Amino acid sequence: FDTLILEDVAYNDIVVQLSTPEVLIVNGDPRGAYSDYIRQALGNIGVTGSVYELASRGTLPGAAYTDRLRVKRVIWITGDAEDEVLSNGAQDSIKDFLRSGVNVLLSGQNIAEYLQATGSSFLSDWLRVAYFANTTSNVLGVDGDHPVGSGIGQIALYAEGGAQNQTSSDLMKALTDKGASSVIWYGGSPANTAAVAVPYEEYGSKLFFAGFGIEAVAAGNEDQASLDKLLVNVINWFDNVSALTPPPEKVAGRFELSANYPNPFNPSTRIQYRLARKTAVRLSVFDVAGREVAVLVDGVQSPGSHAVTFQAADLTSGVYFYRLRAGSYLETRRMILLR
Repeated sequence: FDTLILEDVAYNDIVVQLSTPEVLIVNGDPRGAYSDYIRQALGNIGVTGSVYELASRGTLPGAAYTDRLRVKRVIWITGDAEDEVLSNGAQDSIKDFLRSGVNVLLSGQNIAEYLQATGSSFLSDWLRVAYFANTTSNVLGVDGDHPVGSGIGQIALYAEGGAQNQTSSDLMKALTDKGASSVIWYGGSPANTAAVAVPYEEYGSKLFFAGFGIEAVAAGNEDQASLDKLLVNVINWFDNVSALTPPPEKVAGRFELSANYPNPFNPSTRIQYRLARKTAVRLSVFDVAGREVAVLVDGVQSPGSHAVTFQAADLTSGVYFYRLRAGSYLETRRMILLR
């Protein structure tokens, strides 16, 4: 079998992505629990995460910290926090992130209830929701114009595989007049908002706020969405990546390996590439251990655009790499199989 050596490929930021965090996970749970659920789900979709434990650190991170890490995405979870679910200092940290162009996913039961009880303007001015009541319902992604809820379907909060810690999720109303979009509901009504998406155009940042703990999300059956899928939607929205529009056609006259589409995919994806001249071509797929799991093309091809469909029905979910070798040209890209 052929072996993929990551350091030698043209797509040389693979090494950086595997060693440098792409998401800062701030764990605000007083017992320090649940961050592993988030990190595992990020790993399943090929995204690295660094955990900042508030319980052990004793200080709050801000934009200076994410600047040092060169991170533009923060996931902040509160877990089972009840007494001081989101302190004034934590609210200020989140504001600092957003004002500095850092995208934030904030998640936790009791957050909206706590902010309402303490009279914090952070609830309406920054999260842009109104709190109604507690609930123990499962939630449903909203298919429509907004990419976060699309394709999610039912989300189970009480299934085996998740944290199973939800006892008082927050039922809210999205303040649409302030720019909030209701993207996940309890049941089937937009009046029962479970999560909102808020763009801050003045800062170039975005917020996804869930009134439930995302650590509890687990696919209890094949009809229910996993935490992996939810995070893919949120991160794609953060990064302005559309899952609806295929990549544009590349210009002629050079070798080029395009991003596969769709990505993430299940169970098939289309890979396009361009050849500058007639040459021997080998297009292969490797797993994260460097093992070659498929050979899609192996032969001489004419110059111009080419495309092949990769079927991954027999492979498990995870990160894979596809490599194009055309004469002396060599390039590798990353793709994610997400079932």
